[in-house]
Amino acid sequence: MFKGFLLSSLLLGCAVYSIAQDSPSPTTSQAANPQLAEISVQQDVEYGVHGKEKLLLDIYLPLGPSTKPRPAVVLIHGGAWSSLDKGTMRNMAAFLARSGFVAVSVNYRLLQENENLWPAQLDDVQRAVRWLRSNAEKYSVDASHIGAFGHSAGAQLAALLGMEDTRDNSDAALAKYSSRVQAVVDVSGPVDFPAYHYDDKDGGLVNLFGGEYDRIPLVWRDASPVSMSRNRMRRSSSCMA
Repeated sequence: MFKGFLLSSLLLGCAVYSIAQDSPSPTTSQAANPQLAEISVQQDVEYGVHGKEKLLLDIYLPLGPSTKPRPAVVLIHGGAWSSLDKGTMRNMAAFLARSGFVAVSVNYRLLQENENLWPAQLDDVQRAVRWLRSNAEKYSVDASHIGAFGHSAGAQLAALLGMEDTRDNSDAALAKYSSRVQAVVDVSGPVDFPAYHYDDKDGGLVNLFGGEYDRIPLVWRDASPVSMSRNRMRRSSSCMA
């Protein structure tokens, strides 16, 4: 059911996301926003701190008790790694919560001038998954059934959550929790950055990665889900040989 539902969500994702930014905020009353009538929303829950910046997420929960832990979906917003926030995913989060999932919409550090360069964004969403696993009992989450849904830049991050192990494991409190998810929905996410470097006219990717592709090709490749896929295929072929 879990993977099948996420696959169906791929078909719904673009339509849901297109209206998400126009929907009322979760702070709006339930009477004004019927989508929130069947769920509980906990806003601005802190899942980490970087410097002076608090990392926040919103948790959308089905109402009523559950006889067993629920699967969860981490929702990651787009915005070229430099804009928007978790609120743009509220419609999808509410939809998932009404369908019996625990939905978690996350903020991550946004790229600014010479600040929060890659892989800050990946570190944050990996931390969010690990935080969710560490709080699985509190929110009645099945820690072995966590998926990721992302749009655009968020989809690239979601894809990497399904393919990479934790990059920064320096936090002892979360060290025993995996950041890998069991299913991914990628809506319009970039997957092969080296293939785009000729079209980076405004230098957005150069700014994100901290240098041009010709100077730091490994950084561009390591951020590309397609490169991670190829690496895993090579390792699988090597083991079978």
